[in-house]
Amino acid sequence: PSTMTSRLAFLRLVRKEKRIPLPEPKLFWRTSTRALSSRPFRHLRIPGGCHCGNIRYELEWPIARDADAPNRADAEASTSSSLASKEAKLKIPVRACGCRWCRKQGGAWTSHTEARLTARIRDNTADSVSKYEFGTGTAHFVTCSTCGITPFAISSIEGKDYAVVNVNTLEGDDFVLSRSSGLADYDDEEVEDRLARRKVRWIPSVSVRFDDDTS
Repeated sequence: PSTMTSRLAFLRLVRKEKRIPLPEPKLFWRTSTRALSSRPFRHLRIPGGCHCGNIRYELEWPIARDADAPNRADAEASTSSSLASKEAKLKIPVRACGCRWCRKQGGAWTSHTEARLTARIRDNTADSVSKYEFGTGTAHFVTCSTCGITPFAISSIEGKDYAVVNVNTLEGDDFVLSRSSGLADYDDEEVEDRLARRKVRWIPSVSVRFDDDTS
């Protein structure tokens, strides 16, 4: 056998005996292990944050694998436009809230039960971020104390955090916003019904940490 063949055989043997894992490829898409048992999803990573950069986040938005085929077919069928226009962009639904705070702030929110939100706060001083609460006090709006932007809101329900993201703080052009007409009105909603609605509609995987938090 050649020297190259012998070397490859030796490397395979070493990995087998020492159980050395092969490096995983760095992919833009990732599979949600949570959904593998029923309906597999891939996730598009969408960055976002406040204006000054103190609050940065990554929103991982799910795409069902069975949605890929028609998107690829549409892309291959088009030959006269650019690559970006060939690909069907992800549509993110937007809900405009009709409460007084959201009307004053221009709040427009999105969430998905298979999405994931990971946020980092650069300034770890106690007053770098405010958590504004009002009304029932069941959600706090995470706002940068420097630039005044609110990237997301969090509701703690039975010891678990759920979140909605302010679509005006999303960045990139891999998606389009699908805005609904009218304003959502939750003024007459009971607290129990409000929390139950958030549990089935808001983002259930939420992580918010300071930059120096290594946990």
